[in-house]
Amino acid sequence: MGLACTALGIPQVEKLEEFVSSTLFWLDKRVKRRRWSDSEIDEQFAKRSAEQVLAEGHTCYMNPCLDFTLVLHDTLRINGLDPVMAIRELSGGGYPFNRLHFGSEFVYEGEPYFLEFKTLNEVFLGRGKFFGLREGTKTVGTLRLASVITPDMNIFDVLGEPLPFRDFRLGLQLGRLKQDNTDKTYRRYLAALNGRGLYLDSDVGTQKGL
Repeated sequence: MGLACTALGIPQVEKLEEFVSSTLFWLDKRVKRRRWSDSEIDEQFAKRSAEQVLAEGHTCYMNPCLDFTLVLHDTLRINGLDPVMAIRELSGGGYPFNRLHFGSEFVYEGEPYFLEFKTLNEVFLGRGKFFGLREGTKTVGTLRLASVITPDMNIFDVLGEPLPFRDFRLGLQLGRLKQDNTDKTYRRYLAALNGRGLYLDSDVGTQKGL
């Protein structure tokens, strides 16, 4: 494990919160969020593996959750934490179609934890099961993947096609991303970032999973 981590520059687990913070710093440097063209959205969104994300070094600034989660998931795997990817299908939240939200669950020193890319730069470390709710949303269903996800697998390699969710359609998601992919949206995004990178919000002492 140590040699693999060292070769890839991946942080190693010592203290949990320090490990997660170091991993986010590493990820923020390795995978830049940038504005994709509409053709890049069609060709790459939800279609890349952790290896491809790292090799290309970028992700779409809108909805980077899956790309980031795949890379984080593999980092946890390399560190021997045997992560389980949890995927929530959400309805509502101002969208006329269902969306997916991703998290990683793992056990550290006998205790269950989860990580999720929450909003903009915030990454949340909580105790218990991933619940990943958003304001105004409802959970339609949750899928947990206990099987190993190797770094060369994208989400379709893992789940097959079509994706096994009640009412999620990737085409609707892609259409909305391209609709929102405007100069104005990107300027507002950059202003909201305020030059800050990924950071850890941890409440592991009191947070209870649902």
